[in-house]
Amino acid sequence: MFFIFDCNNNIVGNPKGYKTHKGASTQCNIDKRCHTKIMCILMNRFYEQQKIDQAKTRIFSIRWVD
Repeated sequence: MFFIFDCNNNIVGNPKGYKTHKGASTQCNIDKRCHTKIMCILMNRFYEQQKIDQAKTRIFSIRWVD
């Protein structure tokens, strides 16, 4: 299953994961006008982290976990 991780390596979104990478990446789509709830959570956590550590540049990652 694919999982979405925030900048602190915490799982965000569906706790059971996503069957496909495309399914997970659809939840993180920032190119369209409809911003998802997951993307809002990811951005908020990233900006909170940026206040502590300016070197962090990764907002989220999508990884396969068995």
